[in-house]
Order: sequence, then structure tokens, then C-alpha cells
Amino acid sequence: MQKEIFKIEKEYGQFLSPYMRWEYPCSIYKMKLKKITPKLMCLGFLILNSMTVFAYENNEASLKLIELLNILMGFVQKAGFALIAFGLGKMVLAFKDDNADAKAKGSMVLLGGVFCVLVKVILQQMGALPD
Repeated sequence: MQKEIFKIEKEYGQFLSPYMRWEYPCSIYKMKLKKITPKLMCLGFLILNSMTVFAYENNEASLKLIELLNILMGFVQKAGFALIAFGLGKMVLAFKDDNADAKAKGSMVLLGGVFCVLVKVILQQMGALPD
């Protein structure tokens, strides 16, 4: 058992603490998972990046898809306006109470709302959404 632990420590380049040696199988699994995770993320990125779908603009299905995307972006913009209003309210209350943490949270909500409002324009400029 001791030789096996030393082999694992040498393979993964880190020493196991006494507590980790007590829970030997679980800690080895975590170490292997840490080693495999970046490889799986790269593989997933390559698979998802290679799936490109082209739709003809004069097709009925593509027109319905564009209409659905416009409706979805409308909801996102409305949610963005609600987030801006909520963020402004939080900022006003934070300045009233002179609370630095609430100011930071309010500004984050406010900027998230601005992004939600502008996401349709950004995607159109990138060419991901039709005009």
C-alpha cells in the first residue's frame, strides 16, 4: 500500500497529506479528475465549435427561426430594462446608506442590465443575428 501511494505521489507530482492517505481512493479520484478536466473541456470546445449550421434566408423555417430569435431578444431586452431599474434602485439605497458592498452589487446589476439591453445590437454587429 505504501509503495502504491509513493507511486501515485510521483505520478501526479504532489504529496498526499496524512488525511488524504486515510481517504486514499477518494483523493486519488480527485487528483485524476483535476488532471483530466482540462482535456475534457478542450475536447468539448472542439466538438461544439465544429458544429456550424447554415440556413437559407428565403426558407420558411429560417424565417420562423429569425422571428423566434427576435421575440427572444425582445424578452432579454425587457429583462435588461428591469435589471437597470433594479440596479438603479439598489445604487440609490446604497448611496443613501453609504454602504460600499451594496454599491458594488448595485453597479454589477446595473451593468448586467445594460449588457442585456445591448446584447441584440452586439450580436447583430457580429453577424450572429440578421437585421
